[in-house]
Amino acid sequence: MTGNIALDLLIAAIAIAAITGLARFLFGADAIRLDAAAAQERLAFDEPDFKPTDWLVDAEGRAAAAVNTTGEIAIVRAIAGGAVTRRASSGQLNAGYDGALLLIQAADLGFAETRLMAASHEEALRWALRINGGSAI
Repeated sequence: MTGNIALDLLIAAIAIAAITGLARFLFGADAIRLDAAAAQERLAFDEPDFKPTDWLVDAEGRAAAAVNTTGEIAIVRAIAGGAVTRRASSGQLNAGYDGALLLIQAADLGFAETRLMAASHEEALRWALRINGGSAI
């Protein structure tokens, strides 16, 4: 490089900004919007043995949560080009709520917090209880 640390940092910052801008231009920056059908399709693909009995789909299409008869929880989250899933036993995730907003936290740093807007405060509370294995935060 140039030997001048300030100039080297400036060049590196400009290069990173240019690469990031090019990637957003070529691949888009917006995440997909999940609806019930898209969430079910993705979960069936990633976890074919998970048979959901109840769904909560975020009103803004950011994520969805499902539960099966054994109490396992599956979360489907929208990302830039598609969706990703996480599966956990009841009690492995921590859930809280703020009004109708359900907040799910996982130990996985790449899946740190998921936010789902429920239809009501009661529904968010019901899901928080279900995810925590019977106790709400």
